[in-house]
Amino acid sequence: MSVNNRISKLIISQGCVIELYNDIIKYKPKETGGAIAGFLKGDALYAMKIILGGSKAYRHKVYFKPDDTFIQMELDTEYWNSQELHYYIGDWHSHPEKVPNPSTTDMKSFISISERITDGMRPFFLIIGYIDLTIENFKDNLKIFYPDREIGYVRELYCEII
Repeated sequence: MSVNNRISKLIISQGCVIELYNDIIKYKPKETGGAIAGFLKGDALYAMKIILGGSKAYRHKVYFKPDDTFIQMELDTEYWNSQELHYYIGDWHSHPEKVPNPSTTDMKSFISISERITDGMRPFFLIIGYIDLTIENFKDNLKIFYPDREIGYVRELYCEII
C-alpha cells in the first residue's frame, strides 16, 4: 500500500486552530492562507506549525496568493529547528462560505502542486469557511482535500483537533 492510501486524517492542536482562527478573523472578509509543517505517522498527518501568508501575500475577497519567499523561509526554519522532523505537509486558506467548497481555481492549484511532487507524500489542502466561524465550530467549517495518485482524484480527509 502506498503512503497516499494510508493517510486518512489530519491531527491539529488547539494552539494551531487558534492561530488559524486569529489570522482568518484579522483579514476577513478577504481570504488569507499559508502553509502547514508537520509530519506523517501511521495514517495521520500531524500539523505542528502554522505558517501565515506573509507580508507580501495578496488577499482579496475571493482570492489568496501567498508570499512564496516568506513561506519557503518559514518552512526551512521549521525544518531545521525541529531537527529535520517537521516538513511541508500542506496548504491552507480561508473561503467566504460557512462550509467551504473548492473553487475551480483551487482544484487546478491542488492538481498543479501535487503533480510537481513525483515521489513521497503529496500535500493536503485545508479550506476553512469563515462565515459564522468560531473556535467552538472550527472543525465544522473546514474541509481537507488530499490528492491521491493511487485512485486518481482528490479525496477528503478527517480532521481531529487535540
